[in-house]
Amino acid sequence: MKPTILLPLLLPLATTHPTPQDTTTITTSTITPGHAIILNTCAFPIYAWSVSSIVGPQITIPAAAPVTSSSSSNSNSTTQQYSNYTEPYHHDAQTGGVSIKLTTLRNGLYTGAPQTIFAYNFVEGQNQVWFDLSDVYGDPFKGRRRWRMFGSQVGDVERQADTGCERCLDEDSGRHCITVEMW
Repeated sequence: MKPTILLPLLLPLATTHPTPQDTTTITTSTITPGHAIILNTCAFPIYAWSVSSIVGPQITIPAAAPVTSSSSSNSNSTTQQYSNYTEPYHHDAQTGGVSIKLTTLRNGLYTGAPQTIFAYNFVEGQNQVWFDLSDVYGDPFKGRRRWRMFGSQVGDVERQADTGCERCLDEDSGRHCITVEMW
């Protein structure tokens, strides 16, 4: 039986980084809270809701669109234009955390459709973000999901959520169509 939680629950993301001052001293400076970014490179739209003590409106993240451009050699090249949803980290005083719920079906939050949930808790005053990536009611992006975390204590890594294996950030097999990024 496959577990429904894909990543360890509530992993810390440090929001501090070392800053060299000279060749003999290293100090730590605080960076501002970052953003959660959902990048849609799928051939279909993704529907998102930001949920805390209130449920935000449905947000449609359009499907990737091909863009054709012509070059000076009279040949056309096609690239993809991707859409995303970006949300600055914030704290909800009532619930403590925020969940960005993603489905592949319009109104899926209200119909029991499979959901991928990116949940985070921004700890004000400590400059920490705790997060979780999980599925409920099935896996809407099976084999097509990855997450990237930048500025963490473990370095810049990318994990393929379905297997947990680390991969180089520049490597892309082309089969992923949704990326959850933490900045």
